[in-house]
Amino acid sequence: MASTRQLPPDPFHPYHAPKNGGAASWISQQRSGPVQNEHIELDGMTHPIDKHVGTRLRHARWMRGKTQQDLGEAVGCKFQQIQKYETGANRVSASRLWDIAKALGLPITYFFEGTDQPDPMLSTFPDRGSAELLRIWMSLPGRQKQALLSLAKSMTNMEGQE
Repeated sequence: MASTRQLPPDPFHPYHAPKNGGAASWISQQRSGPVQNEHIELDGMTHPIDKHVGTRLRHARWMRGKTQQDLGEAVGCKFQQIQKYETGANRVSASRLWDIAKALGLPITYFFEGTDQPDPMLSTFPDRGSAELLRIWMSLPGRQKQALLSLAKSMTNMEGQE
């Protein structure tokens, strides 16, 4: 007759209530929210690196003339997820960042450039129109750049005359 060996109860099994807190205490701590450490912000603010990566993502997307929908389809997610990445509300996984970099034709290191000091070019783009104007400017030949610059200068001079 084979003897059956009794295994000790699994402390992580939901139907076992360990004594002295044990796993149940650990599980309730995990459910109650994150424990403060250097990577998780408790005040609801996004981590500065997540925000930086999101900002770099948004400006790269704008400079490529892509919508959130376009980028989402290229990397296999919904546009709402791209929005969350861009605001830093959700962190971008390594594999998703790899896909995004590939879809935008950028090295993955692009998203982390300037983490030591803010990129002055990124801080000067308050909206999509600014980035789009720069993208158009970069695609123009020299003579057309000069014509556009003259037009912009004349428009600023007209502002005070109206």
